[in-house]
Amino acid sequence: MLGQLAPNLRLLALPGAGHPATQIFTEAKTYATFQEAVFEKAAGLAQIKQLHRVSRLKAPRYQSLLENYALRRSIASSSPEATTAPTSLPTGGSVDPLP
Repeated sequence: MLGQLAPNLRLLALPGAGHPATQIFTEAKTYATFQEAVFEKAAGLAQIKQLHRVSRLKAPRYQSLLENYALRRSIASSSPEATTAPTSLPTGGSVDPLP
């Protein structure tokens, strides 16, 4: 049904963006730029992804997410059961490397 309403709609993963996925743009004060890119300029997915990366660096929520993840990894690696490094990220998604 959504495809009928917006036939040009394309999906783009925005890891660490929160819910709704535009939350990171709001926190970083780049929401207006995001809206302009999507609705007025019809920016490509790569341009929106780059805006997302820049916005993550400015958003306190994302910085907190990274700190909590690093703390969890630190605690896990210091436990007696931790004998090897994890080979994948925790369940629930991935985090893109920062540019």
